[in-house]
Amino acid sequence: MKLLYRKRDNDKMIIGLITEEDDDLWGVYNLLSLNDEIESYTSRKVQKDIGNNSYVTEIRKLMLTLCITKIDFDCENNSLRVSGKNVKANEYVKIGQYHTFDIGLNDKIKIMKKNWDHIYREKLEECTNIKNNCEIAILLIDCGRANMYLLTQQLYKTVFSINKIIHKKKDKNNSSSYKKSLENFFNIVLKNLYSSINFEKIKCIVLGGPGFFKNDFFSYLYEKSDMKNDKNILTLKNKFLIVKTSNIFKNSLNEILNDENMKKQILNLKVVSHVDILNKFYKIFEKNEDKICYGPDEVKYASKINAIDSLLITDKTFRSCDVKTRKEYVQVVQHVKNTGGQVYIFSDNHTSGEQLNSLTGIAAILKFPIFYDINQAHDKGQSTKEDYIKREDTQNGEHMTNI
Repeated sequence: MKLLYRKRDNDKMIIGLITEEDDDLWGVYNLLSLNDEIESYTSRKVQKDIGNNSYVTEIRKLMLTLCITKIDFDCENNSLRVSGKNVKANEYVKIGQYHTFDIGLNDKIKIMKKNWDHIYREKLEECTNIKNNCEIAILLIDCGRANMYLLTQQLYKTVFSINKIIHKKKDKNNSSSYKKSLENFFNIVLKNLYSSINFEKIKCIVLGGPGFFKNDFFSYLYEKSDMKNDKNILTLKNKFLIVKTSNIFKNSLNEILNDENMKKQILNLKVVSHVDILNKFYKIFEKNEDKICYGPDEVKYASKINAIDSLLITDKTFRSCDVKTRKEYVQVVQHVKNTGGQVYIFSDNHTSGEQLNSLTGIAAILKFPIFYDINQAHDKGQSTKEDYIKREDTQNGEHMTNI
């Protein structure tokens, strides 16, 4: 994302941006909040007076400024829709009329925020730092099935899914049909891989899966690239990494990020440290639950007594709260940093962020055990570690019953 300018104007921070990558739309989504103002070019149907009480409808390109009332991001289609009321007089759109921006790539936007804090500042720096624009392609492949995901600093998304029938290799007579169907499957996967990768940006291509098909596909890929003298694939030879996974679905992404060889390839990718710290949190949870806490009240209390060693919080937690609560979270983040703790802000568009959101979106690893009044927490309607343990036990009991 290109930062055009950032300036303070009285009580507002004004930011000018141009979206350049798919990741940028997620970045803008996390910079926006309700009641911010956003300005951009847009298209709108308007009625034009042609005299004699007659009108024609035409599409006009206009510059509008909206006070935001709704923000929607669709990860699968990578679309960002921002709705709001027009706040500046316009020949075609009255003040107070509603409109929706469909923000896409190469769009120039201007954001005006009253509530600017260091979390927004860090998000902006993260989005506009070109060093963060690396991509990891993850191709999970098994017998007749393949799923490809694209992993970046901000998000992961499903690029394609393929499901083809591979004839069984029962005897010598079926051997040729097996080879033919397998080669056809590999060819389809390879074509989709070619069309999905930006060869200049890609940092690493992971081939994963539970069986031997990932290795067979790797051999097929190089056989084809040698025959065609395909420089794109040949120059990426050192960027391929083969990893064994339990399946080919989304939950295998964490297995890949936990692989030591994978970590060496993508040391600078923030999501790796997030997976590591979340794993550490769960291990401590199992062995010594008094050394962790989660939920807004428990974490705020732990911060107040300087007990937090590592704070884990998701983008969604910041987005979904009101201004007052956000300020409280920002204060907790700053206090943890000031007292020597580490802060990890998870993208809820990564699997690790989804896991943390299931634990209320905010948690902490503690320097020392703390006592938190459970009865007081229940009176406030807050969840506690004990509630979580009960839910886990209940779910496990139901699972055993179903078996």
